[in-house]
Amino acid sequence: MKISLRGAIFFTAVLLGFFLYVYILNPMELEFRLSPNTSYKTSLSVLMLLSFLGGALFVGLTDLIKDIKKGFELRGIKKVQKALWENLKEANEKIRKGDLEGAERLLKEALSYEPDNSILLLQLARVYRVQRKWDEALRILKSLKDPKLESLFLQVEVLLEAGKTQEAERTLKEILELDSHNREALKALRDMKIKEGVWEEALRLQEKLLTIDPGENGNLLLALKYERAKDIAEKDLSGALKELKRLSKHNPLFTPAWVTWGDLLLKKDKPKASFEVWKKGYRFTQNPIFLQRMEELYLKEGDPKGALRMYLELLGENPDSPILLYLYSKLCLRLGMVEEALEKLKELELVLGNYPHYHYLKAKALIAKEAYEEAMQSILKAIDLEERINWPYRCEICKHEEPKWLDRCPSCLKWGTFTIRF
Repeated sequence: MKISLRGAIFFTAVLLGFFLYVYILNPMELEFRLSPNTSYKTSLSVLMLLSFLGGALFVGLTDLIKDIKKGFELRGIKKVQKALWENLKEANEKIRKGDLEGAERLLKEALSYEPDNSILLLQLARVYRVQRKWDEALRILKSLKDPKLESLFLQVEVLLEAGKTQEAERTLKEILELDSHNREALKALRDMKIKEGVWEEALRLQEKLLTIDPGENGNLLLALKYERAKDIAEKDLSGALKELKRLSKHNPLFTPAWVTWGDLLLKKDKPKASFEVWKKGYRFTQNPIFLQRMEELYLKEGDPKGALRMYLELLGENPDSPILLYLYSKLCLRLGMVEEALEKLKELELVLGNYPHYHYLKAKALIAKEAYEEAMQSILKAIDLEERINWPYRCEICKHEEPKWLDRCPSCLKWGTFTIRF
């Protein structure tokens, strides 16, 4: 406790006044013996003052010793802390240089002085993670006495890399118990459920994310509702149809909902309803998958003229569309209308000449016409172009290509992104 100069003067004055007061009231002397032959005479007031000063001196010396001891301890702690931070700094430098073994050695050395230092433990766990020593990393992370969100998220990442999905899920739920609105934990758990195909749970988590952050990916909510509808279809076809109808009405540009809606109507033996759904789907999206679906259904129903009429009507509206010309030519060839097919294919050569499937289709038409030499040239041209792997369907997001339409891209994992790429 610090005493001001004014306070010290006041205290001294009070003490001196008290001494004079006692001295005046007690003028008698006392004999104070130190040994049988040694004695001193002094007044009672002086003896009291000396006793008081002796006690004060003892207390002062005791406090001084404590302060000196504390100073040495603090100096030692600072010295240890300085050594720890220097080790940590050097370890981080070694990590950046790729010397993981050196970093591990330095961190272990630092932990020998302060084994419960969470910063050092987390950094060592990260080193073990990079070294793919997942069990060691998990042992350290689980040993933390008061785990924070940072260590729990690191634990999740290590568990996922180690293939321990169920344990990672439990840890994410533990995080959500600590912070029920933690967006990162909700996203990670949602992504796990998407990967597992547990669509109902993934949808619930995405809806919760949207309540926390309205700017969160709304398109994903649509895709998850679509996947849930596909799940429902396995048990309740009518319920799935209602859900797909609702999705298509509110999101008319979402191709997968229209396609699957028509597919399920076919399962209920309602081909006319499927036609109507796919026609609407094509009008909204212009995606050629609907034309291919309708073409197959026309042929299955024994109505090839209906398929031809469909393409001719659309070509009347858009006569220069390479997609329509290509699909119409392909249908003509399937129906044995070789001359018609070749005529349309010639119109497409400038537009589609760099695509192997165009040359294969042309070769088929030439073979049907028995023009084998020209057909061989088209096949060789297609083989040459095929080295670049040109498939009809391409993802509009990541440009991944597939020979057939898919409702979800296997590369970027987005829904409703495939279309013919002409």
